[in-house]
Amino acid sequence: MRWRFDMARPAAALLLAAALSLSLLTGCAGWNRPGIDDMAEDFFAALDARDQEALQSLFAPSVLSADPRLPESVESLLALCSGPTETWRTDAPPSVSTRRGGPAFRSVSNWYPVTAGGTNYYCLIRYTSIDEEHPENEGLQKVIFVTEKVRCSEEFNRTWKDLPLGLHVLTEAEGDYETCRIGGSAFRCTPTPQPPTLEDISAFLETETSQAAFLSRFGPPNAVSPYSDAFLYYALPDEDGEKRYAEIHFTGENNTAQTLLLLSENGYRALEVPWRAEE
Repeated sequence: MRWRFDMARPAAALLLAAALSLSLLTGCAGWNRPGIDDMAEDFFAALDARDQEALQSLFAPSVLSADPRLPESVESLLALCSGPTETWRTDAPPSVSTRRGGPAFRSVSNWYPVTAGGTNYYCLIRYTSIDEEHPENEGLQKVIFVTEKVRCSEEFNRTWKDLPLGLHVLTEAEGDYETCRIGGSAFRCTPTPQPPTLEDISAFLETETSQAAFLSRFGPPNAVSPYSDAFLYYALPDEDGEKRYAEIHFTGENNTAQTLLLLSENGYRALEVPWRAEE
């Protein structure tokens, strides 16, 4: 894995990074989730029941008629994910598309961090809950079910939005790298033999906030945000058997620390904000 600690970063990446950090800090309660979690619950219930017909019936009639390989894809999904599904819920915000004026339309999509049979997967669900102009489109439009290695693949992340409607089950990706889940997202990770403690990191940031000094003290991170190298992640000692991670956000011309967040493995929102720079 390559880490880039350059001084200049694209403005767009910094804006996105700031938005992600703000959502974690504020909690963003009350995300608009119009029906997608209900559809996801039906999907994972059918998956756990190994019910191929029930899985196919969740897809929109237009998708069923346009994708003759859907039954084969469902078989591939059942072969990959033997279950049971242990976790799939997320508090990450979905993408919602509606139409102003004219016939009612609402389409929602979201990535779900899935754990089944002790293995991490990621599942995109795109669901049209209402389409008055074309009711045959109501139902699942697209489902992408992938392994954690695929979710971390640069090629996949460049192309997944272009996949056609239907069900896609992807298991392999080029490259040799380890992965982990932090805050419900997939990361390429490099293990370290002795993780720092949250207290060690907080105490250090009280007196020194430069990224260079931080890296000198704690070494390379376990993971770097795929959106911006301003976010570094360090594995912490487990807490009551649950994995914990520290996210440190560096920004500005001098690459100084702004926030320290405590994250779980699956939760999108931060568990705690142990430290933040004085304003």
